[in-house]
Amino acid sequence: MPRRLAVLGFDALDVDLVLKWSAEGRLPAFRQLLGESAWCRFDLPAEYSSGMVWPSITTGLAPSQQQCFGRCRIQT
Repeated sequence: MPRRLAVLGFDALDVDLVLKWSAEGRLPAFRQLLGESAWCRFDLPAEYSSGMVWPSITTGLAPSQQQCFGRCRIQT
């Protein structure tokens, strides 16, 4: 059977609070997810708007490679 992959994105999530509350047992589902899954923070450089996050994730391109600023539309 092929491996399955799910990408979960939490927009405007305070990672530090989730980590703290998960460790305290307040967020058991996140605690399990963090313990069993690969995860990372998505740190956006200050010179780019938050509208660059999802295009970077879906295209795999850095914001500087997308040739747009602010809101971008992905051409398919």
